[in-house]
Amino acid sequence: MRLFCVLILAASTFYAQGQAQEQVPEMAIVEGRVIDSVTGEPIRKASVTLMLSNNRGMAFSGRSGGGGGGSIVAGIAGDFGGAAFTPTRSQRLPETALVTDANGNFRATVTPGTYHVRAERNGYVNLPGNLGAVTVSPGETAKGVTIKLNKHGVITGRVLDEDGEPIARVNVQQLKWMQQNGRRILIPQGSTSTNDLGEFRIFGIAPGRYLVSAQANAGGFGSQGRSRQTYATIFFPGTADPSAAQAIEITPGATRQGIDLRLQKVAVVTITGKVGGLAPSTTPERRMGAMVMLVPRNSLLMMGGMMQNAVPVNPQGDFEMPNVPAGSYVLTAQTQGPNQDRRSARLNIEVGDRDLAGLSLSLEAGLTLTAQIRAEDAPSLTGLVLYLQGSGPMSNSTGRSDAEGKMALANLDKDLYRPNLSGLPAGYYVKSMQLGTFDAKDSLDLTAGPAGELVITLEKGTAEISGQVMGKDQKPAAAAQVIVLNARNETVRMGQTDAQGHYSIRELPPGDFRLAATADPDLSDPDTLDRLATTAEKITLARSAKETRQLELR
Repeated sequence: MRLFCVLILAASTFYAQGQAQEQVPEMAIVEGRVIDSVTGEPIRKASVTLMLSNNRGMAFSGRSGGGGGGSIVAGIAGDFGGAAFTPTRSQRLPETALVTDANGNFRATVTPGTYHVRAERNGYVNLPGNLGAVTVSPGETAKGVTIKLNKHGVITGRVLDEDGEPIARVNVQQLKWMQQNGRRILIPQGSTSTNDLGEFRIFGIAPGRYLVSAQANAGGFGSQGRSRQTYATIFFPGTADPSAAQAIEITPGATRQGIDLRLQKVAVVTITGKVGGLAPSTTPERRMGAMVMLVPRNSLLMMGGMMQNAVPVNPQGDFEMPNVPAGSYVLTAQTQGPNQDRRSARLNIEVGDRDLAGLSLSLEAGLTLTAQIRAEDAPSLTGLVLYLQGSGPMSNSTGRSDAEGKMALANLDKDLYRPNLSGLPAGYYVKSMQLGTFDAKDSLDLTAGPAGELVITLEKGTAEISGQVMGKDQKPAAAAQVIVLNARNETVRMGQTDAQGHYSIRELPPGDFRLAATADPDLSDPDTLDRLATTAEKITLARSAKETRQLELR
């Protein structure tokens, strides 16, 4: 009897092991190369990352280049002596990187699936959108994956005072014009501080057009003690207006020297006032959490120093903000209690050459907007994201729908918002947005509070555009960017051509658009979009249309 039980146990163990082995997928291989985008030369010692496209982790092992390197096992600690390691389905290996050999080659053994491939190397930067996707089946070897990197750019210069003497510890920023929900704004891309000689050096810059600014008063309003003068933020070559600043062109590997800025002092004043509507003294945490912020009106800077220009409100509701230069501002007070019940107040002010005293702000509870998403054929409406972009940096809000397509966005300011709904079901587009009797698809007016529920109607029938892009030499243009613009020169969708110049852009709503193809990898610059729009091909898409357009590379 004991012998029989032992035999049964052994057979069960052998069967279980056989079942486990059957569940291990056959591995696949991804081979490729990392090269310089301009010269085509191989880049050695580049870190190559492969990540499963579902973002749930990845599992792979690899060997760099042509067989001379040792085995690299991703995410597994310890020395495996060069032996191949095959992970099971239940194992989750963290993201890691292979290293290219002297010829820029890499080779990775992966579980079958779709991977995003990315490369990095000191002294280089990734091209925008340089995140290629490759799909491999069991036992398949995907060859010819090419990752192109740009040599990074550098900007150097000095910051001087009004007498031509160097200023140390000045915050120097590299900024870029970008388009966001129809607004042209400046986004900081990098920063550094000047040394004792007033010198600065910003490196790791991707090709593109940039502005450079210097701000000696890096702490914002109210810093550096009390004064009647302070250094104003300046943009190269010497203007306080970013719209009048000179853009600096950075090409791959370029070093732009002599970007010098001379700061000038401007008069400053002090702003004082009182905030009303604070919570009762029984909740002192809300009183102590109240802040007053000053943001330039119609500011083109995205979060540019906004939180630095803030002072606390004392328990009696008083505030004082020194060292404020002349200009048009929005004075904002806000507080948030333990139950996340945010209260806020806004006041437009003009600052001149005299102190402003006796300003009054009264806190009010934030607005709550309810929304209902409706769609024919009842697709899944769970997890759709509604993003509201307000006029100020602190006015943005996001809501997520439940299974019935309902959502509520709380703590909203009385403001004018630009709505955007993402995560739509495949094949659906936003047909309309209605707030009461008002069309809210392009602009959602909450300045007087919500006038009812926001009703968002989805409709099935997205369109598709496909075709081929030819270069000026009349040969297929590989890896070209194809962009769909609306009437405001905003990007609706983008695509990329394959090795034969073919492209396909899906999930487009019906309407009038412009279509262009370009080799310019940076399509976030509004100036680039405006240039492309002048020669773009006009196209009108009907519901469920499938249009074909042949394009010439611009």
